[in-house]
Formats: sequence, C-alpha cells, structure tokens
Amino acid sequence: MSDKNVQEVLIDGKIYRLGGYESQEYLQKVGVYINNLLDQMREMDSWRKLSGDERHVLTQINIADDYFKAQKRIEELEDEALAKEKELYELKHQLASLRVQYDEQESQLAKKDQELAAAARTIQEQTEELGKGISAVKRATKMAESKDKSTDPAKGDADIKAERKKTGRGGTETARLQEIAEDKSLDDMQMSFDDLTANPRTGAQSHERDTQASERKAKKNNE
Repeated sequence: MSDKNVQEVLIDGKIYRLGGYESQEYLQKVGVYINNLLDQMREMDSWRKLSGDERHVLTQINIADDYFKAQKRIEELEDEALAKEKELYELKHQLASLRVQYDEQESQLAKKDQELAAAARTIQEQTEELGKGISAVKRATKMAESKDKSTDPAKGDADIKAERKKTGRGGTETARLQEIAEDKSLDDMQMSFDDLTANPRTGAQSHERDTQASERKAKKNNE
C-alpha cells in the first residue's frame, strides 16, 4: 500500500491541507474543480443573498449533481461497451462460420476441378478412340472399293475404257483389235453365208483377204 500524500490546495482564496493516497496532481485537480464550481455559482444573482451555510450546501448539491451525472454517464458507457463487446463476439462467431463455409466451398471447388480434369481426360481418350475407328472405317472402305473394282466386270470395262481414253487408240493388243473391229462396218466384216455355201473357195479367199487387210490396218495403227 502506498504512503498517504498531503498536499496544500488553494480553495476559495484559502489554503487547505488535503491528504489522501492519490497523487499530488490528483489532489490539486480536486481543488481546481471546486474553485471552478464556486466561480460558476458566484455568477448567479441569488448567490450574494445566501448565507454562508446556504452557500456551502448549494456547493455540495452541485458537487453531488456532477457526481450522479458522471456516474450515469459511466453506466451508459459501460452499457455501450457491453453492447460493443456482444456485437464483436457475434461478428467473430459469424467470421468463424464464414471461414468454415469458405473452407468447405474451397474443398468442393478442388473436387470439381479434379472431376473436370478426369472428364477432360476421358473425352480426349474417347476422341482418340473415335479417330482410330474413323481411320479403320476409311481403310476398310478403300479395301472394299479396291476389291469391288477387281471383281466387278462392269468396273473392269470402265477401267479399260479409261485406259483406252488415256493412251489413245493404241493401248493393249486386245484393245487395238477391238478398235479395228469397231471401225470396220458389219458389212465388211461378215461373210455372206450364201457366198460360202455357193463357192467355198471364193468365200475362203475373200475371208483371207479381209483378214490380211485387218492385220495391215492394225500394223499401221501400231506404227
């Protein structure tokens, strides 16, 4: 326990010795407060009409009034502080709840990212498989077309005509002979059945001449 302090204080023009465990500055502040209060009451017109005892009682009443007002203000500040503390506690509780929700949402987002990455890999794999399937279908289609061309007579004739058009009237020996037969009219190529039956020798000679003429023409075309 600290020592008791004694301080001389000037109050209403007189020196008083005040003692207490408070500091000397505090005791001087008490004297200043009483002097200010007396100065305020002296400004009242009724102050001069009061006796000495009445002035002392009025001073004490004003000191008590200031005390209760200060006490009321202290209680109001305490209530405000309690309300602020309660509000702060609720805000901390809300912050903790929001932090938990944030952690949960962050965990869900991480899970969604993993699911999206897995889905992207699946789509890529399916796309690659689809591309392989398309390539296999194309190869099978080409093989089928090649097989159809080698087995279909109509397509063989078409190839022959295409080759004939590409190489001109020459082409293969069979194609050249076919062209010669096409160029010679049916009347020149066929031999009258009547001529053969009427004169076999003459018909044979005529057939031989026609054959020789066809061979000469084919040789000329080849040249």
